[in-house]
Amino acid sequence: MPASSMPAGVSLVADNQPLTPIVNTLCGLLMGTEIGDDGIIAIAWCVGIVLVGYFWSKRPFSRNSTAPVAAVATK
Repeated sequence: MPASSMPAGVSLVADNQPLTPIVNTLCGLLMGTEIGDDGIIAIAWCVGIVLVGYFWSKRPFSRNSTAPVAAVATK
């Protein structure tokens, strides 16, 4: 299915999805063939996904509490 026939959000993901460069890089490395620009693109996607996950998971734990820790533990 061509990405141009998809809704805007879905076509954006279909045009810029990370799995193809990652799979092409792994296949190229395992088979000994040329990987071209796919290696750099795969690394960029992986770093981006790790950074988004890191900051997203850190967000709930960075909220400051106004009550002391001992007061919270006794309630």
